[in-house]
Amino acid sequence: MTAAARVDVHSHLLPGLDDGAADWDEALTLARTAVADGTAQLILTPHVYPEVYDNRPETIRGLTAEFQRRLDAAGVPLRVRPGSEVFLVPETARAWRRGELVPLGGEGPYVLVEWNMIALPPYVEGVLFELQAAGAVPVVAHPERYLPVQRRPEWLVPLVERGVWLQITASALLRPRRDPIRRTAEWLVRRGMVHLIGSDAHNAHRPPQLAEAYRELGRLPGGMETLAVVERATAAVLAGERIDLPRPAVRRRRRFWL
Repeated sequence: MTAAARVDVHSHLLPGLDDGAADWDEALTLARTAVADGTAQLILTPHVYPEVYDNRPETIRGLTAEFQRRLDAAGVPLRVRPGSEVFLVPETARAWRRGELVPLGGEGPYVLVEWNMIALPPYVEGVLFELQAAGAVPVVAHPERYLPVQRRPEWLVPLVERGVWLQITASALLRPRRDPIRRTAEWLVRRGMVHLIGSDAHNAHRPPQLAEAYRELGRLPGGMETLAVVERATAAVLAGERIDLPRPAVRRRRRFWL
């Protein structure tokens, strides 16, 4: 993906909705950071977590439109699109069927999901399957950050084989080489299991920057192949269209670091 076409598919720049930007001034400052880094489009993905962040589709879509108006007025050349980052609960598939969740990019089948970082909830695989049965394509946000995945990343293989997508965080590729988050992200890259990249930007300490991570990705084993997949997958998200992507190159009997 060229810098002129770079898309950030995961960010928390809509002010006041979650733990991201606090106000419009901060949101505009972060948007300028994204543009300076080469990002042309950015998907806004506020958290959706029942009784914690009860963000409704109409609120997300309305504030996204307001953000675009403010960007245009300020002369910031960035296009923003609505989305959401959905914390998986047993009722998530039902919420999707009722139209209560905003797909990545605003339209189409792709829905960004997450769950507890420390322990794998017992319902996760079942809810992912229910989402797929309901017509969604689940996109797992930052898989490299989940402790159970760091310990056993091959757990993700059957999910990806049946059509679940993975979105790694750009900053994961910039951590020290032996950091478990980076090692897990590289494991996924080497095996063709990365479909999207996002900044997961929240504030100045977690900025909306992708360029350096894209350069690092191109130097990794499997990185050029991953870049090609990310380009196709990102285009599909923006168009709201389903596509078939290559399946992971993994021998499941091999242990993690062998």
